[in-house]
Amino acid sequence: MRFLKSLYMVFFFLTLIHTSGCSQSSQEISPEEVNRLRQNAEDIIIIDVRTPEEFTGELGHIPGAVLRPLQQIETWESEFSKDKGKKIIMVCRSGNRSGVSTQYFMDKGYENVYNMSGGMRAWNKLTLPIEQKNTEK
Repeated sequence: MRFLKSLYMVFFFLTLIHTSGCSQSSQEISPEEVNRLRQNAEDIIIIDVRTPEEFTGELGHIPGAVLRPLQQIETWESEFSKDKGKKIIMVCRSGNRSGVSTQYFMDKGYENVYNMSGGMRAWNKLTLPIEQKNTEK
């Protein structure tokens, strides 16, 4: 039974990745715009969907971001349901996993959810501020 559940999860994420890559329906936001929103103290939520090791690793993370790994999206998505009206920004290393999570949230009825294009690689290339310590919550 556990094997079947694992197999289902792999199939689910492969389908999400394929669907997200083909449909191009997720909303994009640039790293510069995310930084501008942060600097203006806009009411935004930044969700980093990488692994804990990546979150505190070499590329660091955006100050104020919360870590919620994509692999467990079904367990944590509902904690943001009260925030459907806020601007939610998904971030990962390059924009692929955050694109999957953006599409997942859109499919759940979130309208103000955005994928940060280029991910933390683009953020770092622009030398925008990062943290490397663990500030998950």
